[in-house]
Amino acid sequence: MMPQELLATLADLGASVRADGQQLKIDAPRGAIHPDLLAEIRRHKADLLNLLTANDPPANPAPTEPTTAPLTFWDRMAACRPDHELYLNHILACKDCNARFGRYCQQGQILHATYESHLQ
Repeated sequence: MMPQELLATLADLGASVRADGQQLKIDAPRGAIHPDLLAEIRRHKADLLNLLTANDPPANPAPTEPTTAPLTFWDRMAACRPDHELYLNHILACKDCNARFGRYCQQGQILHATYESHLQ
């Protein structure tokens, strides 16, 4: 039996076959795979693996054209670092500001708004 025929036979029996590295994973109804069929599967294991992985995309395909990724949280944080430091220093020193409860003095409100605008 050819590997393609073997896959067709397994599909007809309600079995699903997939490659997992160098192993075949077969999910079939109980009793569907009889000893002769199992022997055929073992004999054609390498061919079955080749068939199942032939159409898989490469693990890390090379990009076809450069793309601009959206800014990550860390990119945005790096851009607002000076504002963040000013904001934190003010919050720590000012008796009227309490970031936890969202209460700020006039200068704290300005620093907070500037810092938050970078995170959007």
